[in-house]
Amino acid sequence: DSVLRIGTFINALISLVLTGIVLFAIIKSYNKLKARQQAEEDASAGPSEVELLTEIRDALKARS
Repeated sequence: DSVLRIGTFINALISLVLTGIVLFAIIKSYNKLKARQQAEEDASAGPSEVELLTEIRDALKARS
C-alpha cells in the first residue's frame, strides 16, 4: 500500500516557497529602513573628519 501523495508534497513545497518569499521581503525592508536611519544619523552627527582637519589647518595658518 505505497501511496504517492503528490498533492501533499506540492502543497508543502508551495508553502515553503511562500514563507521564504515573505521572510525575504520582511528582512529586505528591515535592512533598508535600518540603512536609512543610519544615513540620517550620520548626516546629523556633525562635521566630518576632513572638515575638522581643514578647520584646524586654517586655524594654524591664521595663527602664524
